[in-house]
Amino acid sequence: MNLGVLFERAIRRHQDKIAIVDGPYEISFAELGRRANRVANALHKLGVEKGARAALLMQNCHQAIEIDAGLFKTGVVKVPLNARLSSRELQAIIADSGACIIFVHIALADVLLQDGDLPATVRHIVIIEGERAPYPSYAILLEGSSDEPVENNISPDDIYGLFYTSGTSGVLKAGMLTHKNWMVLTRANLMRGGSENAEDINAAYVAPITHAAGGAILANLIRGSKNILFRQFDPGGFLRAVEKQRITDVLLIPVMINMLLERPEIRECDLSSLRTITYGAAPMSPERIRQALDVFGPVLVQGYGQTESCAIISTLGKAEHALVDDPAKSHLLSSVGVPDVECEVRLVDGNGDDVPTGDIGEIIVRGDNVMKGYWNAPELTKDAIRNGWLHTRDMGRLDEDGYLYLVDRKSDMIITGGFNVYPTEVENVLYQHPAVYEVAVISVPDPKWGEGIKAAVVLKPGASATSDELIEFCRQSLAHYKAPKSIDFLNELPKSAVGKILRRVVREPYWQNLDRRIG
Repeated sequence: MNLGVLFERAIRRHQDKIAIVDGPYEISFAELGRRANRVANALHKLGVEKGARAALLMQNCHQAIEIDAGLFKTGVVKVPLNARLSSRELQAIIADSGACIIFVHIALADVLLQDGDLPATVRHIVIIEGERAPYPSYAILLEGSSDEPVENNISPDDIYGLFYTSGTSGVLKAGMLTHKNWMVLTRANLMRGGSENAEDINAAYVAPITHAAGGAILANLIRGSKNILFRQFDPGGFLRAVEKQRITDVLLIPVMINMLLERPEIRECDLSSLRTITYGAAPMSPERIRQALDVFGPVLVQGYGQTESCAIISTLGKAEHALVDDPAKSHLLSSVGVPDVECEVRLVDGNGDDVPTGDIGEIIVRGDNVMKGYWNAPELTKDAIRNGWLHTRDMGRLDEDGYLYLVDRKSDMIITGGFNVYPTEVENVLYQHPAVYEVAVISVPDPKWGEGIKAAVVLKPGASATSDELIEFCRQSLAHYKAPKSIDFLNELPKSAVGKILRRVVREPYWQNLDRRIG
Protein backbone atom coordinates (compact mmCIF):
# COMPACT_ATOMS: atom_id res chain seq x y z
CA MET A 1 0.00 0.00 0.00
CA ASN A 2 1.21 3.53 -0.81
CA LEU A 3 -0.15 7.03 -1.32
CA GLY A 4 -0.68 6.53 -5.04
CA VAL A 5 -2.98 3.56 -4.40
CA LEU A 6 -5.04 5.54 -1.88
CA PHE A 7 -5.29 8.46 -4.31
CA GLU A 8 -6.47 6.26 -7.19
CA ARG A 9 -9.13 4.68 -4.98
CA ALA A 10 -10.48 8.11 -4.13
CA ILE A 11 -10.52 9.14 -7.80
CA ARG A 12 -12.43 6.02 -8.87
CA ARG A 13 -14.96 6.24 -6.07
CA HIS A 14 -15.89 9.92 -6.51
CA GLN A 15 -15.23 10.54 -10.23
CA ASP A 16 -18.11 12.91 -10.98
CA LYS A 17 -17.87 15.01 -7.82
CA ILE A 18 -16.00 18.31 -7.54
CA ALA A 19 -12.61 17.67 -5.93
CA ILE A 20 -11.03 21.14 -5.98
CA VAL A 21 -12.31 24.71 -6.03
CA ASP A 22 -9.51 27.16 -6.81
CA GLY A 23 -11.05 30.57 -7.44
CA PRO A 24 -12.88 30.25 -10.78
CA TYR A 25 -11.62 26.71 -11.37
CA GLU A 26 -13.67 23.67 -10.40
CA ILE A 27 -11.93 20.37 -11.01
CA SER A 28 -13.68 17.02 -10.76
CA PHE A 29 -12.12 13.95 -9.20
CA ALA A 30 -11.83 12.36 -12.66
CA GLU A 31 -10.06 15.42 -14.09
CA LEU A 32 -7.77 15.61 -11.06
CA GLY A 33 -6.77 12.00 -11.69
CA ARG A 34 -6.01 12.68 -15.35
CA ARG A 35 -3.95 15.78 -14.56
CA ALA A 36 -1.96 13.91 -11.90
CA ASN A 37 -1.19 11.23 -14.49
CA ARG A 38 0.02 13.92 -16.88
CA VAL A 39 2.39 15.22 -14.20
CA ALA A 40 3.72 11.71 -13.58
CA ASN A 41 4.27 11.03 -17.28
CA ALA A 42 5.89 14.46 -17.76
CA LEU A 43 8.37 13.64 -14.98
CA HIS A 44 9.28 10.37 -16.71
CA LYS A 45 9.70 12.24 -20.00
CA LEU A 46 12.10 14.69 -18.34
CA GLY A 47 14.10 11.85 -16.84
CA VAL A 48 13.01 12.66 -13.29
CA GLU A 49 12.59 9.19 -11.79
CA LYS A 50 11.93 7.52 -8.46
CA GLY A 51 14.16 8.83 -5.67
CA ALA A 52 14.96 12.13 -7.42
CA ARG A 53 13.96 15.29 -5.54
CA ALA A 54 11.46 17.87 -6.78
CA ALA A 55 11.21 21.22 -5.00
CA LEU A 56 7.88 23.06 -4.83
CA LEU A 57 7.68 26.82 -4.27
CA MET A 58 3.95 27.28 -4.55
CA GLN A 59 0.88 29.20 -3.57
CA ASN A 60 -2.27 27.29 -2.66
CA CYS A 61 -3.46 26.26 -6.10
CA HIS A 62 -4.88 23.23 -7.86
CA GLN A 63 -1.54 22.63 -9.56
CA ALA A 64 0.10 22.03 -6.16
CA ILE A 65 -2.29 19.12 -5.49
CA GLU A 66 -1.83 17.71 -9.00
CA ILE A 67 1.96 17.87 -8.71
CA ASP A 68 1.91 16.28 -5.25
CA ALA A 69 -0.13 13.36 -6.60
CA GLY A 70 2.15 13.05 -9.62
CA LEU A 71 5.17 12.86 -7.34
CA PHE A 72 3.88 10.14 -5.09
CA LYS A 73 2.67 8.14 -8.10
CA THR A 74 6.25 8.06 -9.42
CA GLY A 75 8.23 7.95 -6.16
CA VAL A 76 9.84 11.31 -6.86
CA VAL A 77 10.55 12.94 -3.48
CA LYS A 78 8.71 16.15 -2.62
CA VAL A 79 10.74 19.06 -1.18
CA PRO A 80 8.30 21.79 -0.12
CA LEU A 81 9.79 25.28 0.07
CA ASN A 82 8.44 27.93 2.42
CA ALA A 83 7.35 30.91 0.32
CA ARG A 84 8.35 33.27 3.13
CA LEU A 85 12.04 32.33 3.04
CA SER A 86 14.69 34.56 1.51
CA SER A 87 16.46 33.68 -1.72
CA ARG A 88 19.57 32.66 0.22
CA GLU A 89 17.58 30.31 2.43
CA LEU A 90 15.76 28.77 -0.55
CA GLN A 91 19.01 28.15 -2.38
CA ALA A 92 20.50 26.45 0.69
CA ILE A 93 17.57 24.00 0.89
CA ILE A 94 17.67 23.26 -2.84
CA ALA A 95 21.41 22.59 -2.66
CA ASP A 96 21.12 20.38 0.41
CA SER A 97 18.27 18.32 -1.05
CA GLY A 98 19.93 17.92 -4.44
CA ALA A 99 16.64 18.80 -6.15
CA CYS A 100 16.81 18.37 -9.92
CA ILE A 101 13.49 20.04 -10.76
CA ILE A 102 11.69 23.03 -9.25
CA PHE A 103 8.02 23.85 -9.68
CA VAL A 104 7.63 27.54 -8.92
CA HIS A 105 4.58 29.79 -9.01
CA ILE A 106 5.08 32.84 -11.21
CA ALA A 107 4.36 35.17 -8.26
CA LEU A 108 7.32 33.66 -6.36
CA ALA A 109 9.78 33.28 -9.22
CA ASP A 110 11.57 36.56 -8.53
CA VAL A 111 12.52 35.49 -5.00
CA LEU A 112 13.83 32.16 -6.22
CA LEU A 113 15.81 33.54 -9.15
CA GLN A 114 16.99 36.91 -7.86
CA ASP A 115 20.46 35.73 -6.87
CA GLY A 116 21.29 34.31 -10.28
CA ASP A 117 22.57 30.78 -10.64
CA LEU A 118 20.80 27.95 -8.86
CA PRO A 119 22.62 24.89 -7.46
CA ALA A 120 24.18 22.69 -10.12
CA THR A 121 21.77 19.81 -9.44
CA VAL A 122 18.83 21.79 -10.84
CA ARG A 123 18.11 20.69 -14.42
CA HIS A 124 14.52 21.87 -14.85
CA ILE A 125 12.42 24.81 -13.67
CA VAL A 126 8.69 24.77 -14.41
CA ILE A 127 6.64 27.96 -14.08
CA ILE A 128 3.11 27.74 -12.65
CA GLU A 129 0.32 30.08 -13.87
CA GLY A 130 2.48 32.19 -16.12
CA GLU A 131 5.49 32.33 -18.40
CA ARG A 132 9.09 33.30 -17.77
CA ALA A 133 11.67 32.67 -20.43
CA PRO A 134 13.56 30.45 -20.88
CA TYR A 135 11.65 28.11 -18.58
CA PRO A 136 8.69 25.99 -19.73
CA SER A 137 5.25 26.62 -18.28
CA TYR A 138 3.30 23.99 -16.39
CA ALA A 139 0.44 24.26 -18.87
CA ILE A 140 2.71 23.45 -21.82
CA LEU A 141 4.31 20.61 -19.86
CA LEU A 142 0.91 18.98 -19.29
CA GLU A 143 -0.28 19.53 -22.85
CA GLY A 144 2.56 17.41 -24.16
CA SER A 145 2.03 14.61 -21.66
CA SER A 146 -0.18 11.51 -21.60
CA ASP A 147 -2.94 11.04 -19.04
CA GLU A 148 -2.51 7.26 -19.03
CA PRO A 149 -1.79 5.72 -15.58
CA VAL A 150 1.84 5.10 -14.70
CA GLU A 151 3.27 1.96 -13.16
CA ASN A 152 3.24 2.09 -9.37
CA ASN A 153 6.25 0.41 -7.76
CA ILE A 154 6.42 2.42 -4.54
CA SER A 155 7.22 0.76 -1.22
CA PRO A 156 5.66 2.05 2.03
CA ASP A 157 9.19 2.73 3.30
CA ASP A 158 10.11 4.87 0.28
CA ILE A 159 10.54 8.57 1.06
CA TYR A 160 7.52 10.72 0.28
CA GLY A 161 9.06 14.09 1.18
CA LEU A 162 11.93 16.01 2.75
CA PHE A 163 10.49 18.53 5.21
CA TYR A 164 13.08 21.12 6.22
CA THR A 165 13.56 22.87 9.50
CA SER A 166 16.53 24.79 10.85
CA GLY A 167 18.57 23.07 13.51
CA THR A 168 19.40 24.57 16.89
CA SER A 169 22.80 25.49 15.53
CA GLY A 170 21.30 27.13 12.44
CA VAL A 171 22.22 24.07 10.34
CA LEU A 172 19.56 22.86 7.93
CA LYS A 173 17.95 19.52 8.61
CA ALA A 174 15.17 17.72 6.78
CA GLY A 175 12.90 15.08 8.19
CA MET A 176 12.53 12.15 5.77
CA LEU A 177 8.83 11.26 5.83
CA THR A 178 7.87 8.03 4.09
CA HIS A 179 4.72 6.85 2.35
CA LYS A 180 4.00 4.83 5.49
CA ASN A 181 4.35 7.94 7.66
CA TRP A 182 1.96 9.90 5.45
CA MET A 183 -0.56 7.05 5.41
CA VAL A 184 -0.57 7.12 9.23
CA LEU A 185 -1.22 10.89 9.04
CA THR A 186 -4.05 10.24 6.58
CA ARG A 187 -5.65 7.72 8.93
CA ALA A 188 -5.20 10.11 11.85
CA ASN A 189 -6.95 12.88 9.91
CA LEU A 190 -9.79 10.51 9.12
CA MET A 191 -10.13 9.88 12.88
CA ARG A 192 -9.22 13.28 14.37
CA GLY A 193 -12.73 14.68 14.35
CA GLY A 194 -13.49 15.61 10.76
CA SER A 195 -17.09 16.27 9.88
CA GLU A 196 -19.31 13.28 10.44
CA ASN A 197 -21.41 13.69 7.28
CA ALA A 198 -18.74 12.68 4.78
CA GLU A 199 -20.84 13.29 1.68
CA ASP A 200 -21.16 17.06 2.11
CA ILE A 201 -17.77 18.20 3.41
CA ASN A 202 -16.53 21.53 2.08
CA ALA A 203 -12.95 21.65 3.36
CA ALA A 204 -11.08 24.95 3.25
CA TYR A 205 -7.31 25.43 3.10
CA VAL A 206 -5.89 28.80 4.12
CA ALA A 207 -2.49 27.71 5.47
CA PRO A 208 0.13 26.52 2.93
CA ILE A 209 -0.89 23.12 1.54
CA THR A 210 2.73 22.30 0.64
CA HIS A 211 3.30 21.98 4.39
CA ALA A 212 1.16 20.89 7.35
CA ALA A 213 -2.23 21.97 5.99
CA GLY A 214 -1.72 19.69 3.01
CA GLY A 215 -1.68 16.69 5.32
CA ALA A 216 -5.49 16.70 5.36
CA ILE A 217 -5.98 16.66 1.59
CA LEU A 218 -5.67 12.95 0.93
CA ALA A 219 -8.01 12.14 3.82
CA ASN A 220 -10.56 14.60 2.46
CA LEU A 221 -10.24 13.18 -1.05
CA ILE A 222 -10.90 9.72 0.38
CA ARG A 223 -14.04 11.13 2.01
CA GLY A 224 -15.16 12.65 -1.28
CA SER A 225 -14.87 16.20 0.03
CA LYS A 226 -14.87 19.40 -1.96
CA ASN A 227 -11.49 21.07 -1.27
CA ILE A 228 -11.60 24.86 -1.42
CA LEU A 229 -8.25 26.63 -1.79
CA PHE A 230 -7.38 30.13 -0.60
CA ARG A 231 -4.27 31.82 -2.00
CA GLN A 232 -3.83 33.83 1.17
CA PHE A 233 -5.55 34.31 4.49
CA ASP A 234 -7.80 37.37 4.58
CA PRO A 235 -9.93 37.22 7.75
CA GLY A 236 -12.86 39.19 6.36
CA GLY A 237 -12.75 37.34 3.05
CA PHE A 238 -12.63 34.00 4.83
CA LEU A 239 -15.69 34.79 6.94
CA ARG A 240 -17.60 35.76 3.79
CA ALA A 241 -16.48 32.53 2.12
CA VAL A 242 -17.78 30.46 5.04
CA GLU A 243 -21.20 31.97 4.45
CA LYS A 244 -21.16 31.76 0.66
CA GLN A 245 -19.49 28.38 0.18
CA ARG A 246 -20.87 26.74 3.33
CA ILE A 247 -17.43 25.70 4.55
CA THR A 248 -17.57 22.82 7.03
CA ASP A 249 -13.95 21.96 7.84
CA VAL A 250 -10.78 24.04 8.09
CA LEU A 251 -7.33 23.88 9.68
CA LEU A 252 -6.23 27.15 11.26
CA ILE A 253 -3.18 28.15 13.23
CA PRO A 254 -3.98 30.07 16.43
CA VAL A 255 -2.88 33.43 15.02
CA MET A 256 -5.55 33.04 12.32
CA ILE A 257 -8.20 32.29 14.94
CA ASN A 258 -7.05 35.38 16.85
CA MET A 259 -7.43 37.50 13.71
CA LEU A 260 -10.92 36.13 13.02
CA LEU A 261 -12.08 36.80 16.57
CA GLU A 262 -10.93 40.40 16.26
CA ARG A 263 -13.16 41.04 13.22
CA PRO A 264 -16.10 43.26 14.24
CA GLU A 265 -18.45 41.59 11.74
CA ILE A 266 -17.92 38.06 13.04
CA ARG A 267 -21.06 38.11 15.20
CA GLU A 268 -23.18 39.01 12.18
CA CYS A 269 -21.77 36.28 9.93
CA ASP A 270 -23.59 33.00 9.37
CA LEU A 271 -21.02 30.45 10.54
CA SER A 272 -23.52 27.66 11.09
CA SER A 273 -21.98 25.46 8.37
CA LEU A 274 -18.72 25.08 10.33
CA ARG A 275 -18.48 21.63 11.88
CA THR A 276 -14.74 21.17 12.51
CA ILE A 277 -11.98 23.73 13.10
CA THR A 278 -8.68 21.94 13.66
CA TYR A 279 -5.96 24.10 15.14
CA GLY A 280 -2.32 23.38 15.79
CA ALA A 281 1.27 24.36 14.91
CA ALA A 282 1.34 26.59 18.01
CA PRO A 283 -0.39 26.57 21.40
CA MET A 284 -3.51 28.63 22.10
CA SER A 285 -4.35 29.99 25.53
CA PRO A 286 -7.38 28.53 27.35
CA GLU A 287 -8.99 31.98 27.44
CA ARG A 288 -8.69 32.33 23.68
CA ILE A 289 -10.13 28.83 23.28
CA ARG A 290 -13.14 29.91 25.34
CA GLN A 291 -13.66 32.93 23.10
CA ALA A 292 -13.45 30.75 19.99
CA LEU A 293 -15.97 28.26 21.38
CA ASP A 294 -18.33 31.11 22.18
CA VAL A 295 -18.19 32.36 18.59
CA PHE A 296 -17.83 29.16 16.54
CA GLY A 297 -19.59 26.66 18.78
CA PRO A 298 -18.40 23.16 19.79
CA VAL A 299 -16.31 22.59 16.66
CA LEU A 300 -12.71 22.83 17.88
CA VAL A 301 -10.13 20.03 17.61
CA GLN A 302 -6.48 20.51 18.62
CA GLY A 303 -3.66 18.49 17.09
CA TYR A 304 -0.15 18.36 18.55
CA GLY A 305 2.80 16.96 16.65
CA GLN A 306 6.14 17.73 15.04
CA THR A 307 7.58 17.46 11.56
CA GLU A 308 9.62 14.50 12.76
CA SER A 309 6.45 12.73 13.98
CA CYS A 310 4.53 13.51 10.78
CA ALA A 311 2.45 16.05 12.73
CA ILE A 312 1.01 13.27 14.93
CA ILE A 313 1.39 12.91 18.69
CA SER A 314 -1.87 13.76 20.44
CA THR A 315 -5.36 15.16 19.89
CA LEU A 316 -7.74 17.16 22.06
CA GLY A 317 -11.18 16.45 20.61
CA LYS A 318 -14.51 18.25 20.47
CA ALA A 319 -15.79 16.43 23.53
CA GLU A 320 -13.01 17.82 25.74
CA HIS A 321 -13.47 21.32 24.35
CA ALA A 322 -17.18 21.10 25.23
CA LEU A 323 -16.21 20.81 28.93
CA VAL A 324 -15.11 24.44 29.02
CA ASP A 325 -17.79 25.37 31.59
CA ASP A 326 -17.28 22.30 33.79
CA PRO A 327 -15.06 23.39 36.72
CA ALA A 328 -13.91 19.81 37.26
CA LYS A 329 -12.81 19.33 33.65
CA SER A 330 -12.05 22.77 32.18
CA HIS A 331 -8.35 22.29 32.98
CA LEU A 332 -8.23 19.96 29.96
CA LEU A 333 -8.19 23.06 27.74
CA SER A 334 -4.60 23.56 28.93
CA SER A 335 -3.67 20.12 27.59
CA VAL A 336 -2.89 18.90 24.08
CA GLY A 337 -5.15 15.89 24.51
CA VAL A 338 -4.43 12.18 24.55
CA PRO A 339 -1.93 10.28 22.39
CA ASP A 340 -3.14 9.39 18.91
CA VAL A 341 -4.13 5.78 18.26
CA GLU A 342 -0.97 4.91 16.30
CA CYS A 343 1.49 6.81 18.49
CA GLU A 344 3.04 5.68 21.77
CA VAL A 345 4.04 8.46 24.18
CA ARG A 346 6.37 8.37 27.18
CA LEU A 347 7.81 11.06 29.44
CA VAL A 348 11.39 10.47 30.51
CA ASP A 349 14.10 12.06 32.61
CA GLY A 350 17.67 12.78 31.58
CA ASN A 351 18.59 9.11 31.97
CA GLY A 352 15.78 7.93 29.73
CA ASP A 353 13.74 6.55 32.63
CA ASP A 354 9.98 7.11 32.85
CA VAL A 355 8.94 9.89 35.22
CA PRO A 356 6.01 9.43 37.63
CA THR A 357 2.53 10.56 36.57
CA GLY A 358 2.27 14.31 36.98
CA ASP A 359 6.02 14.91 36.88
CA ILE A 360 7.71 16.81 34.06
CA GLY A 361 9.79 14.91 31.53
CA GLU A 362 10.85 14.98 27.90
CA ILE A 363 8.14 13.77 25.53
CA ILE A 364 9.32 10.82 23.45
CA VAL A 365 7.19 9.00 20.88
CA ARG A 366 7.23 5.76 18.90
CA GLY A 367 5.15 4.50 15.99
CA ASP A 368 4.85 4.30 12.22
CA ASN A 369 4.40 8.08 12.22
CA VAL A 370 8.04 8.67 13.21
CA MET A 371 10.29 9.86 10.39
CA LYS A 372 12.87 7.64 8.74
CA GLY A 373 15.54 10.04 9.93
CA TYR A 374 17.20 13.29 8.90
CA TRP A 375 18.36 13.63 5.31
CA ASN A 376 22.11 13.04 4.99
CA ALA A 377 22.55 13.55 8.73
CA PRO A 378 23.18 10.22 10.48
CA GLU A 379 24.53 11.82 13.66
CA LEU A 380 21.49 14.06 14.02
CA THR A 381 19.27 11.05 13.38
CA LYS A 382 21.12 9.00 15.99
CA ASP A 383 20.60 11.77 18.54
CA ALA A 384 16.90 12.23 17.71
CA ILE A 385 15.82 8.57 17.44
CA ARG A 386 17.13 6.29 20.18
CA ASN A 387 16.02 2.67 20.49
CA GLY A 388 13.12 3.43 18.19
CA TRP A 389 11.89 6.42 20.23
CA LEU A 390 11.81 9.95 18.81
CA HIS A 391 13.03 12.48 21.37
CA THR A 392 10.91 15.58 20.76
CA ARG A 393 12.85 17.96 23.06
CA ASP A 394 9.46 19.19 24.27
CA MET A 395 8.91 18.98 28.02
CA GLY A 396 5.53 17.94 29.35
CA ARG A 397 3.58 15.97 31.90
CA LEU A 398 0.83 13.35 31.81
CA ASP A 399 -2.08 13.45 34.24
CA GLU A 400 -3.76 10.44 35.78
CA ASP A 401 -6.31 10.32 32.95
CA GLY A 402 -3.62 10.17 30.25
CA TYR A 403 -3.89 13.78 29.05
CA LEU A 404 -0.64 15.37 27.89
CA TYR A 405 0.37 18.91 28.88
CA LEU A 406 3.17 20.90 27.25
CA VAL A 407 5.26 22.78 29.79
CA ASP A 408 8.40 24.03 28.06
CA ARG A 409 10.90 23.18 25.36
CA LYS A 410 14.10 21.33 26.03
CA SER A 411 15.59 23.32 23.20
CA ASP A 412 15.02 27.02 22.79
CA MET A 413 13.06 26.83 19.55
CA ILE A 414 10.47 29.56 19.13
CA ILE A 415 7.11 29.00 17.43
CA THR A 416 5.74 32.29 16.16
CA GLY A 417 2.55 32.28 14.13
CA GLY A 418 2.99 28.56 13.47
CA PHE A 419 6.54 28.88 12.11
CA ASN A 420 9.61 27.42 13.80
CA VAL A 421 12.46 29.83 14.51
CA TYR A 422 15.74 28.82 16.15
CA PRO A 423 17.45 31.57 18.16
CA THR A 424 20.98 30.70 17.00
CA GLU A 425 20.01 31.31 13.38
CA VAL A 426 18.87 34.86 14.23
CA GLU A 427 21.79 35.47 16.57
CA ASN A 428 24.26 34.50 13.84
CA VAL A 429 22.85 37.28 11.65
CA LEU A 430 22.88 39.89 14.42
CA TYR A 431 26.50 39.07 15.21
CA GLN A 432 27.33 40.19 11.68
CA HIS A 433 26.27 43.76 12.53
CA PRO A 434 29.33 45.86 13.35
CA ALA A 435 27.80 47.35 16.49
CA VAL A 436 26.73 44.10 18.16
CA TYR A 437 28.94 42.64 20.88
CA GLU A 438 26.70 39.98 22.41
CA VAL A 439 23.14 38.84 21.75
CA ALA A 440 20.55 36.41 23.07
CA VAL A 441 17.39 35.79 21.04
CA ILE A 442 14.41 34.63 23.09
CA SER A 443 10.67 34.14 22.90
CA VAL A 444 8.27 36.45 24.73
CA PRO A 445 4.48 36.16 25.13
CA ASP A 446 2.61 37.65 22.19
CA PRO A 447 -1.22 37.77 22.19
CA LYS A 448 -1.38 37.64 18.39
CA TRP A 449 1.47 35.33 17.32
CA GLY A 450 1.65 33.07 20.39
CA GLU A 451 5.35 33.77 20.80
CA GLY A 452 7.15 36.92 19.75
CA ILE A 453 10.87 37.15 19.00
CA LYS A 454 12.98 39.49 21.11
CA ALA A 455 16.71 40.08 20.94
CA ALA A 456 18.65 41.13 24.03
CA VAL A 457 21.69 43.00 22.69
CA VAL A 458 24.91 44.27 24.21
CA LEU A 459 26.59 46.84 21.96
CA LYS A 460 30.32 47.19 21.50
CA PRO A 461 31.92 49.98 23.53
CA GLY A 462 31.41 53.29 21.77
CA ALA A 463 29.09 51.77 19.14
CA SER A 464 25.47 52.75 18.55
CA ALA A 465 22.48 51.15 16.85
CA THR A 466 18.72 51.49 17.03
CA SER A 467 16.09 48.76 17.33
CA ASP A 468 14.72 49.54 13.88
CA GLU A 469 18.21 49.34 12.38
CA LEU A 470 18.91 45.90 13.84
CA ILE A 471 15.49 44.53 12.91
CA GLU A 472 15.91 45.69 9.32
CA PHE A 473 19.41 44.23 9.27
CA CYS A 474 17.95 40.83 10.13
CA ARG A 475 15.25 41.14 7.49
CA GLN A 476 17.88 41.55 4.80
CA SER A 477 19.13 38.01 5.44
CA LEU A 478 16.18 36.17 6.96
CA ALA A 479 12.51 35.62 6.30
CA HIS A 480 10.67 38.52 7.97
CA TYR A 481 8.91 36.24 10.48
CA LYS A 482 12.33 35.21 11.82
CA ALA A 483 13.44 38.78 12.51
CA PRO A 484 13.02 40.12 16.06
CA LYS A 485 9.89 42.14 16.71
CA SER A 486 11.66 44.04 19.48
CA ILE A 487 15.16 44.71 20.83
CA ASP A 488 16.27 45.24 24.42
CA PHE A 489 19.66 46.88 24.91
CA LEU A 490 21.50 45.60 28.00
CA ASN A 491 24.84 46.35 29.62
CA GLU A 492 25.63 42.65 29.95
CA LEU A 493 24.07 39.21 29.49
CA PRO A 494 23.92 36.53 32.19
CA LYS A 495 26.49 33.77 31.75
CA SER A 496 27.34 30.40 33.20
CA ALA A 497 30.58 29.62 35.03
CA VAL A 498 32.20 28.70 31.73
CA GLY A 499 31.02 31.86 29.99
CA LYS A 500 28.02 30.50 28.10
CA ILE A 501 25.20 33.00 27.66
CA LEU A 502 22.18 31.83 29.67
CA ARG A 503 19.34 32.39 27.24
CA ARG A 504 16.80 30.90 29.64
CA VAL A 505 17.73 33.45 32.34
CA VAL A 506 17.20 36.27 29.86
CA ARG A 507 13.83 34.78 28.93
CA GLU A 508 12.52 34.11 32.43
CA PRO A 509 11.22 37.58 33.44
CA TYR A 510 8.89 37.75 30.45
CA TRP A 511 7.20 34.46 31.36
CA GLN A 512 6.85 34.88 35.12
CA ASN A 513 3.48 33.97 36.64
CA LEU A 514 2.38 32.08 33.53
CA ASP A 515 1.31 28.42 33.85
CA ARG A 516 3.21 27.30 30.79
CA ARG A 517 6.29 28.70 29.16
CA ILE A 518 5.12 28.34 25.58
CA GLY A 519 3.05 31.07 23.92
